[in-house]
Amino acid sequence: LKEIAIYSPNGSHLGTYRSSGPTFSSEKVQADNFLDNSPRWSGHQEALFTNRALASQPGCCQCKNATLGNDYHYLIQTRISTAGLTHQQHVMRNILFAILLASLVVSLVASRMLSRLVLRRLSSFSRRITEIVETKDISVRSNVRGSDEVSVLSRKFDDLLGTIEESNAKILDDQKQI
Repeated sequence: LKEIAIYSPNGSHLGTYRSSGPTFSSEKVQADNFLDNSPRWSGHQEALFTNRALASQPGCCQCKNATLGNDYHYLIQTRISTAGLTHQQHVMRNILFAILLASLVVSLVASRMLSRLVLRRLSSFSRRITEIVETKDISVRSNVRGSDEVSVLSRKFDDLLGTIEESNAKILDDQKQI
């Protein structure tokens, strides 16, 4: 921030604050210039912003002006150094890059851990199915616990094996009675 100047609604200069200290002058500005808050660039060194700020009191004791819908307001002109702004942009870019990089690392670690957890459970379930196929023993159950999709699938598979076991037992019973 290079300077901040404050004007009354009629454009009378109320003071300017710079890093070297405040200054006062009888300068007057055209109040209509404060309608647009878009920056005006003066070379590559600085930018000038203009704005209206609503005052806390109903009017000025010096100029008795009340404008902007009968509300008293100050006209504020801010001059900033583009070098300082550029430096802040570089700092913010570096901070955002560091946050992005940290987020990427956390995401990769979290996805790796999650995939290992899911794959471990799927692998255990797959080994149990392979054991049932090889031994042809449908009384073996997978006993996978939890509430995720792999656990639900495992319980449904165990239920299916139980139903097949009951059907086989009923068929054997019926054959014995014949």
